[in-house]
Amino acid sequence: SRGHMYLNALVGQRYWRFSMDELALIDIPAQIDYVLKWTQASKLAYVGHSQGCTLIHMLLSEKVEYNDKISIVVHIGPVAFVEYIRAPFLRAQPKISSDQVTTGC
Repeated sequence: SRGHMYLNALVGQRYWRFSMDELALIDIPAQIDYVLKWTQASKLAYVGHSQGCTLIHMLLSEKVEYNDKISIVVHIGPVAFVEYIRAPFLRAQPKISSDQVTTGC
């Protein structure tokens, strides 16, 4: 968010240093838990578009307890083919882990 407590999106690059792993394993679970707590529901439906489709698969395979919190997953425009992506960083993403990108390993 632009109202981040200590990082500024307009100054420096630390604000933008996050990986798909963090989105999938920190952000998505936080959103799911918030909605379930706020609604007092036991499950929710997840609708993902593009990267959101990939993120939910990452979450559900790494934190299997979230499988019990989701009743259905709907994919709208999932990323299925990367052969037409031109950006070198995005073309490399399916071949490397996020840790390799951020640490340079």
